[in-house]
Amino acid sequence: MEKTALPAWIWRCFRRWISGGEVSGMYAPVAVLSGAVVIDNSSRWRMDKDVPLVVPEINLADARGKKLVANPNCSTIQAALPLWALRDTVPHSVAFTTFQAVSGTGKRGLDALENARAGRADDFFGTDISSTCLPQIGAFLSDGSTEEEVKMINETKKILHRPDLKISATCVRVPVPNGHGVSIVMRAGRDFKTEEVISALKAQEGIVLKDVLSNDLKICDDLLFTHFGISGPLAYKISSIKARENFPYKLSFDLYPKEIELQKFLNNSPHKDVKNILADFLPSGFVKYILSDLADIKAHKIDGKTRDLILDKIHNFEVIVTGTNKGEETVTAGGVKLNEVNPKTMEAKKYPHIYFIGEILDIDGFCGGFNLQNAWSTAFVAAEAISSY
Repeated sequence: MEKTALPAWIWRCFRRWISGGEVSGMYAPVAVLSGAVVIDNSSRWRMDKDVPLVVPEINLADARGKKLVANPNCSTIQAALPLWALRDTVPHSVAFTTFQAVSGTGKRGLDALENARAGRADDFFGTDISSTCLPQIGAFLSDGSTEEEVKMINETKKILHRPDLKISATCVRVPVPNGHGVSIVMRAGRDFKTEEVISALKAQEGIVLKDVLSNDLKICDDLLFTHFGISGPLAYKISSIKARENFPYKLSFDLYPKEIELQKFLNNSPHKDVKNILADFLPSGFVKYILSDLADIKAHKIDGKTRDLILDKIHNFEVIVTGTNKGEETVTAGGVKLNEVNPKTMEAKKYPHIYFIGEILDIDGFCGGFNLQNAWSTAFVAAEAISSY
């Protein structure tokens, strides 16, 4: 992209912007003007008053009708979710302490940790990162805070629509390759009970079930249940297979494709509610949903017929698919036939100087790494061909 200004049709193929703030500032507006919807992962647009900063479980409505949407700082996302779940307690003040892996600085940070562990000199972090924690992420500002800390404070307020919320943050770089953690101390605006907090966190919108099996198609992956329907990797895979099938159609899922010795658990805990027994296998909020009026029955009251009914609800959970989420559809199938494109240049065989890349091509690959690699590789080939003219 540095070699040439790409034409509008190429920009439409880029959906998620993963680049530095400077590059995003230059190219994101161009992509938007060319018809693309840009989700920017840099810090460039996060605090722009005209650009929504979105965590879908919290403020997806802010993105409706917008062509440029900002993605929050990684630590902000995981910190904002529990605060949103506890919004009814009217949070008054919040103190964040983050523990952020070296990968947050990119490959260079990972190399520095590896070098330090191997005894090789590396001053990327200004010290031996393998044997210490650094309470500094980003440059220090005039008030003594760091750039990362200010990001967390300002972004959290914007996402929650709470400019009045009092927030402090301490962000620490820790000597591990991957994974961020955050400690949150929240002062509520009213009295509450521990049970209320636990219940609110468990009921947080959006439930992910790991390794769900599609009984119809015999494929397995994670499935996300949201307020608007099902989503996630398994839903995308099913969509790519059944894309040409008319709505409505029925799907059957095995939510826990392993043997559950339910009778054994019922016998071992006769006075526990069934919902609490099954919470060892499925998220408690989802257990209540699939069991309905069976959730609060004590284990010793469950007979063989009811036990089998419960297991059937888990291993043969049925969903009627009525359509897509309008305005939020993701392309999973269809496109320009591969035999109509020159694979060495991505140029259309019938129409010179027209190029097709990414999901415009009829590859029907499962969403994820395969499609991303396809988008990057075909875009590179096309860009190289265009720049040679």
